[in-house]
Amino acid sequence: MRKGWQRKQIGDLCEVIAGQSPEGKYYNSEGKGMPFYQGKKDFGEKFIEDPTTWTTQTTKIAREGDILMSVRAPVGPVNFATDEVCIGRGLAAIRSRAELNRDFLFYQLLYLQPEIAGKEGAVFASIGKSEIEVFPIAFAPLPEQQRIVGILDEAFDGIAIAKANAEKNLQNARAVFECVLNVAIQGKSLPQHPGDDSVTDLIRHLKELRSIAIDQDRTKSGKTDPIEKYAEWPFELPSGWKWTRLESLTVCISDGVHKKPEYAAEGIPFITVKNLTAGAGICFDDLNHITRADHEDFIRRTHPEKGDILITKDGTIGVVRLVETDIEFSIFVSVALIKPVMRELGPYLVYALRASCVQSQIVRKGAALKHLYLVDLRRLAIPLPPLSEQRRIVASLDAVNTETQRLESIYQQKLAALEELKKSLLHQAFTGQL
Repeated sequence: MRKGWQRKQIGDLCEVIAGQSPEGKYYNSEGKGMPFYQGKKDFGEKFIEDPTTWTTQTTKIAREGDILMSVRAPVGPVNFATDEVCIGRGLAAIRSRAELNRDFLFYQLLYLQPEIAGKEGAVFASIGKSEIEVFPIAFAPLPEQQRIVGILDEAFDGIAIAKANAEKNLQNARAVFECVLNVAIQGKSLPQHPGDDSVTDLIRHLKELRSIAIDQDRTKSGKTDPIEKYAEWPFELPSGWKWTRLESLTVCISDGVHKKPEYAAEGIPFITVKNLTAGAGICFDDLNHITRADHEDFIRRTHPEKGDILITKDGTIGVVRLVETDIEFSIFVSVALIKPVMRELGPYLVYALRASCVQSQIVRKGAALKHLYLVDLRRLAIPLPPLSEQRRIVASLDAVNTETQRLESIYQQKLAALEELKKSLLHQAFTGQL
């Protein structure tokens, strides 16, 4: 530690106020009484968000400028109170005395968050007032505190601007791809070729394949009407394209098992919504497993195979993934399986289902948790070009998607580097190196 610095406890330099929640009957959302904050969910980047809850019974009060610390999962995140507010059990207010610059304490608490939350990965469910009071911090002379705060303020402002720019570039890259995707699925991106096979012949062939599948008891007769009326068209297609119901392009649209199975320590992967939203594909890193016997039972109804399509139907709705692996797995009810009549349709269908012109047709139903019902999924209107044009569209979108992912990777790396820079600056500041 730098000469002139001391090691003190938070309680030596601050007043710590543990939050206490009012009785529920005193809460309101009409702005009556005092703003009420409960925990981490109320935090912004540095200051707490605008209130959504007020209370006419005040319990423990934080003043403007107090540091608020989340004391229940997660433990340790800090922000400033921007007004006099009532705080609940999920928060504690830390009020620094004159000899301790509040911003110096704030930055140091950011630096110490890993220690506050728990060493070596052990996360405490909560931290109490007495534990906060005895937590050790570095204490420097007041002019030194002010000097360090000035350096960190300027650096963090610059990092915030760079982070905002990287995040904006990341959003722009994704928005450009979504625009290109939507134009392609509307038949406006590539010229048609006179020598292309007929989409009418393709539809006729798909009907024949579905009839064979019905005769072999691999599927059932369609439950949706064909799109024949002009009024049913979501938009006008090129002359060589046709509107089709999603069901007419498949031999199966079903969801996963409707009851939560008994999980096994090892066995067959069990896929839920989180495994489709964790990255660009199907994530097999963090999942539960089921027994072989349960898997064999579940796939009698819904059997995911390479070339099939998965789409989330509960909670986070409309996330689409192509099955590109031979790994065996089963799916939960929150995920639907789409099995194309022809495997060649799969890559195009994945892009079509991701396009906003098709996503906009998805009907989200339910009071609290929203659902996409299979009957509505089967009725989705899909723009269908000839098979050869589908291949050209997929090749074009694959190229744009690859470039988009490259740019996303660059911007994600920049964001990660900026976070590491913040950590490095804080480390230098509170180990006397700044």
